[in-house]
Amino acid sequence: MVSKRDPYVPPNTLLERAFKGHWSDAHTDIDKAVKEVLQKVKITLSQNGDVWIADAGQSDFSAKLIAAVKTEMKNINSKIRFHVVQHSDWNESVTAEKALNYVKTHTDYNKIPDGNALNNGTPGFRDPNYKDLKKQVKDAELLDIWDHAIALSNQYNGKDDRYLNEAIAAGGLDFSDLSEVCWILDIQGINNIQDFFYRMLN
Repeated sequence: MVSKRDPYVPPNTLLERAFKGHWSDAHTDIDKAVKEVLQKVKITLSQNGDVWIADAGQSDFSAKLIAAVKTEMKNINSKIRFHVVQHSDWNESVTAEKALNYVKTHTDYNKIPDGNALNNGTPGFRDPNYKDLKKQVKDAELLDIWDHAIALSNQYNGKDDRYLNEAIAAGGLDFSDLSEVCWILDIQGINNIQDFFYRMLN
């Protein structure tokens, strides 16, 4: 989704490379995306599972999804069954205030330490000096996905009034939102990008 501060960065080609059809386009058609995700969420909830959301950006979509669940599954206690994880003050600041308040009220909302920083209790996945991607990632398909992500980042970073990510501009990496996934899965022993690749690839 586009934030209220910066123009949208279209990730569609990257998402298709990474997920091969298993993703929804909330920017082009948010109502369709909510319906698509709702069907998957309903299956999980009907089988007594909980829903965990890593909010890699603002929480506006999460708010719409949870409202849709509460409309269709009135017996679901979303405060118990939905766990939303957010790491960034900036992401909260670009969420519509009504949506952010709704998510905080109707879910188990977890604000974790910022994944842009090191040594604060979550992995720090933003590093302007990280240059070892090709040394660590040898799988051709994975490398193609990372290369495409970097190419898109460079294409749009700071362009046409978009946010300038200084780590990306310096040739480094920033996938700080993934700190939320590490927290959800309780993955221990990862402090930085180097640790992440070593752990995931070995």
